[in-house]
Formats: sequence, structure tokens, C-alpha cells
Amino acid sequence: MKLNQRAKMARFAKLQQAGKFDEIIAMIGTDAEPYNKIGQELVLKELLKLNPQHKAVLIGKQELANLPYIQFAPDGNECKAISFYKLGEVTQRELDLLAVAIAYNAPNIEVIRFFDNAGQPLNDENGEQISGYFADFVQRIRSGDVSPVMLQYLEAPQQQADKTAPYFDEREVNGVKGLFYIKPQIDKETGEILSERERWTCSPLTLKGEGYNESGEAYYIFEWMHPQRNKPHTEAIPLSSFGKSAGWEIMQKYGLKMTNESYLNKLADHFHFNGNHETKWTVTEITGWKNEAYLLPSGEVIGQATPPVLFKNQNDGENPYQTKGTLEGWQNAIGANVRNNAFMMLSVGCSLASPLLKLVNAKSFGVHLYNDSSKGKTTALNIANSVWGNPEGLDQKWNQTPVAMMNNAQSRNDNFLTLDEIGQCKNFDDLEQTAYLLFNETGRTRGKKDGGNQQISKWKITALSTGEIDLEGFLQSKGRNIQAGSLVRLLNIPMEEPSHLHQFRTAKEHADHLNEAVGEYYGVVGREWLKFIINHKEEVKTAFKHYRALWLERLPKEADSQVQRVVNNFAILETALQLAGFLTGWTESENREAVIKCFNSWIAIFGTRSKEETNIIEQFNGWLQQAQHTDFIEVYADYKQGAKPTGRTVAGYKMLVSADNPKEHFLIYPTVFKEATKGRAKEVILRALRNAKMLDTTLEKNRNYPYQKKISAKLEKNRPACYVVFHLETDDEEDKEKE
Repeated sequence: MKLNQRAKMARFAKLQQAGKFDEIIAMIGTDAEPYNKIGQELVLKELLKLNPQHKAVLIGKQELANLPYIQFAPDGNECKAISFYKLGEVTQRELDLLAVAIAYNAPNIEVIRFFDNAGQPLNDENGEQISGYFADFVQRIRSGDVSPVMLQYLEAPQQQADKTAPYFDEREVNGVKGLFYIKPQIDKETGEILSERERWTCSPLTLKGEGYNESGEAYYIFEWMHPQRNKPHTEAIPLSSFGKSAGWEIMQKYGLKMTNESYLNKLADHFHFNGNHETKWTVTEITGWKNEAYLLPSGEVIGQATPPVLFKNQNDGENPYQTKGTLEGWQNAIGANVRNNAFMMLSVGCSLASPLLKLVNAKSFGVHLYNDSSKGKTTALNIANSVWGNPEGLDQKWNQTPVAMMNNAQSRNDNFLTLDEIGQCKNFDDLEQTAYLLFNETGRTRGKKDGGNQQISKWKITALSTGEIDLEGFLQSKGRNIQAGSLVRLLNIPMEEPSHLHQFRTAKEHADHLNEAVGEYYGVVGREWLKFIINHKEEVKTAFKHYRALWLERLPKEADSQVQRVVNNFAILETALQLAGFLTGWTESENREAVIKCFNSWIAIFGTRSKEETNIIEQFNGWLQQAQHTDFIEVYADYKQGAKPTGRTVAGYKMLVSADNPKEHFLIYPTVFKEATKGRAKEVILRALRNAKMLDTTLEKNRNYPYQKKISAKLEKNRPACYVVFHLETDDEEDKEKE
């Protein structure tokens, strides 16, 4: 008889150079793996005193699964002895298959010995020394004394063979379905099965494939029926935990029933060699775009992910990312009644824009709508949330820690976050920090207990915030300042009450209807929007370039780069609204007018300068307006000086208009100027004041004293250099100059 497959080399078999009178050393068992270096060193180095570089043949999991098609040494090797040292578990069936492998694939082997990892003779399940009979069994196979039927049984794959060794099988016994541990009793001479003992192990369980996460950690993907939900539950079990209590607990947590008997541990080995190992999954804790599909925070996959994706960080609480009603119902009850109300339309645009950020390579941003409590801010929030799911479960509050906010942002990667009632925030330091970090797209670096750093959280989001006051004003009222960059990331827009009430008589009736409707129609628009994006990615990119070009054309030439960045965000908002017109029912002109109106409201507050410059100018001008009456010496025609200032510090001179001085200005001592502008870089301050036309630009190139000149000796004999500063011109004054 011949084996029906060609034998493969066991690991390190090719390296064996044992001579005719030497022996091959082999490790056998489920732990005979390269990672078990300690176990191998105990045998090779401590027990056998071999060279540390010696490589033993490994008969580990993959070799055990491939028996009897295993070769132990290169072709032509004349070694007559082999010793096996057990590391891990070996079944009787595997030992029988090993005998077949030696009989056919190692014809020179005559001496076969078995030891445990301490060097003691290895016994079988009946207490007999395996070395005592194993070589004889091999010789009987070679000589043909063992029944060919028995050899065919041994050689057959376990799932196709008449089972003699214990195995697992899914079946129904006495009305109970599940995986059963089957222990057959056979006649060793004939191979005939005499009886089977069936022991229930767990509910029906299917291996769907293998997967890895972003860090390279391995998982098995299992599926079973969730008893409460009455639908299949798919779960990624870490390979490092599978077969251990930690892995079983995850499965039990989601409804898989299993035995507590010791044979449960054998179930892990069963799945190592059975089930679907071909399908490779991506396991992730990050939502959003993945493998050409989109992963919602609920774990629901929109589109066809290749390879398949499984979300590992689902919230155990109630899932708000669900659907209710129809698209047509949303359009009639909500979309039709939001039409021509710019700020409500903008809130929907902000919600729809979130999945576009990655496609158009844009940064995260948000919109903060503020005004009196009765202007419809919360209604706008609810409408925006209805795009993705149940507004009642999706709404978040500003009153949370920065860590909680970062977790919320990460769990909504490539999606949308709403934050209601900024005025409820109690920790103002947290608010200032959160407002910056939220749109920075990166969480804090955190160390591990065992050294190194944890994986840094990252995300892309759009956010919609509300309050009765703008973010900067709220923090300033509490004695806090905010980084200017935060006001570019979170756009503060004063909200107007809806003016188009459609069939409703009052704004309250209009709001009541919308707040009731969002509880009946939600989640459908977002899913249809994602399907559109998946099938029209290039169209999305082209549309964004088109609308961005239009927005840049609308900008005044003096607009700062910060304003240009914000314009990029408004271009994304318009792109979302225009492309989603088939979902909202709003026309191209309606969308354009809504976004432009909101932009005009924003820029009327922010201005065309950078926020840093605006803050510098406001702070310095505020000081100058106050100090001009108390800290400056007034100078009239012919350098006649007025009374000495009443303030503690003399800041310099106030040069009044005269025949020799056509424009009132100030001569400010450098030390006073430095004190009045402390906290910012000198170059930044000078640039801001120059752009505001508060400095004499003819003095800009003075190498040692930019924007300064030596004052007249009629004022001070030593003629110190002073900054020449003008009053800040108002818009009306600038218009008069242009005329």
C-alpha cells in the first residue's frame, strides 16, 4: 500500500544531518512551536546538553494536522533512530498517524523513543510506555501485518474517516442542538466502531474566518445565534484568548451556551484545524471608511467590504444608529418643512459632510449655532441627527471630560457629532481644551503599564454645537481665553429664527412638528447618502473642486489664510447639500443661498483678518484708548507739552493735530509697547498692527528699530527711539479715505 499524498518536510527537517548511528531529535505536540523557545531549550540545552544552535524537528500543530504526510529528514538520510519529546498535547489518533508516517516516509528508522519534557518515558492513555510498542507497530505496518482497511482509515482526513479518536461534531441529540464531543469505542484489530459517547459542548458555533487588526493582532471570527435578538451574532475572538477563560467569557457574554466540563478545552484544537480558515477579515476599532465600504458606529457595514470588516468596539448599550420610516416620509415630514430655512439646512449639510472629509482630504470642522433659547437650535440639532439615526440617542452634551469627548469622536470617525448647550459645561478649562482637541483629529499619547505607548486615537468628524452664546464669548465671560485656531475649526454663527414656516402658523408649531417627525423618520437618509458616495466617489471629488473654486472667487482679496481655510469648509458643506439634493428635495439655488447666508453671518462676526490678528488689534487698541487720557503727554504745535499724565507710568507722547502734524499719532516707549503686547511674539504683533494701519510703514525697514523713530530733541534731549502708532481706523473712516 502507498500513501495517497506526497509527504512534506516538517519544520527544520531539512536541517537534520544525523548519521547512520546517530539519532534525530524531534519535538511533538501542540506546543512544539517556534514561539515555545523555553520548552525547547529545557530539552535541548538543559536535558540533552546539545549545542545551542541545534534545531530539533518540530511536529507542531500544522504537522499534526497534516499527518501522515510528514517527512522527518532529507531524502537519503540513513539515520536509524529518532526520539520524540512531548511539548503540549498529542492524541492517540495522532500517534497512530505518526506511526504510518514513519513506516512509509522514514524507511531507515528502527529505534523510536518517546519522552516527556523532563526526559521521562512517555506513557499512553492506558499507562503503557509508548516506546515499548511503537517501533513494533511501525514494523507491522511495513510488513503488511496491519489491515489495509485500518491503514486507509488512519490515512483518511479525520472529518471523512470513521471516527475512532474523540472528535467534535455538530448534531442534534434528544432535541438538543449544538457541538458534541464524540468519544468512540473501536475494535483496534478491525477498526470497527463499537459505540459512541455523545457529550454536549456548546450551542451551534461556526468559524467564519481569520482576521487581524491595525496592530497585527490575530482573531478568529465566529458566528452563533444570539438567543435574545434571535439573529446571528458575529464576534472577533482574540487568538491569544481563544481556548482560555477570557475567550469563552466573551462568547458567553453574547449568548453562546457552553459546558464547564474539561473537554471544552479540546474545542480550541478542533477549530484550529476545522472550519473556514480561508476567509481573511479586517478587525477594527475604527469606524468610517474601510476596505472600500463604510462602517457605521453600530458595526453595520454599508457597501461591499473586500476583505470583510468586523467592528470590535461596539457599544453594549442601546444602538441609536438604526432606521425608522422611509426616505419619502423624511422628505415630506422634515425636508419639505426645512426648505428655505438657511440655518436648519446648514445643520443637515454639516451632518452630510462628515463622510466626505476623507474623500476630499479635508480637516475636521464644526459649526456652533448660538442665539436665544427660542430660535430653534435644538430643533436644528435633532434634524441633523435624524440623518444617521435616532436623535434621542445620538445627542451629546458639552458637559463631559476631554477624555470622554475624544472617545466619542473616535467612535464616530468619518461621521457626525452633535453637542448641545455649551452653557451647561461646568469645567471651563476642560471646555477650552476640548474645543481645540476635538478638531485636532488626534488624542493624547498614553503610556502602557509594561512600557511603550498605547495606539494613538485618531478620527475625522464634523460637529454641530449649540448654545445661547458663542464659544469665545462664553469662555471670556468665565475669565478664559481660547486659542484662535479653535474659532477656525468651530465656526461660530449667530442663528436666526426660521422665517419659512410653511403650513404652520407659528414658529413653535413649526418646531413642534419637526421635533415630533424626527422620532418617526430617521437613519434612512444617511444610508442612502453613503450608497451614493460609494458609487460616485470621483463625482464627489469633482464637485468639491468646482464649489471650492466658486467660493474662493467670492473672497475679498484681503482675506487672511484662516478665512480661506474656513471657505474650504463652506465649500464642503455646499458640496454635500448640492449632491444630496435627490435626498433632501432642495434645489441647487436653495442650497447655495442657504450656505451663502450662513457664511455672511459668520464673516460678519469673524472678519477677514486672522483671529490672532483681530485679538491682537482689539487688545492693543483697547489699551491705547484707555491709556491715551492718563499715560501720555499731549504735544501741541511747536512741541508745546501739556500737563503731565495722571497715570503711574508715562507711556510716551500723544502728538495732536497741528500745522506741522496733519495726523494725530502716538510716540510709545519700547518698554511700554512690549508690556502692552506681552504674551505674543513681537513679529506677530507688528504684522497685525501694520495690517491694521496702526504703524508707520515708512519706518518698517529700519534695521535696528523697525516701526520706530528717534523723537525730537525738543521733547527729550537724548532722543530715544519710540514706536509711531496711529489710531485704529473704523470702517467708515476707511470708506471716506477711499472716496
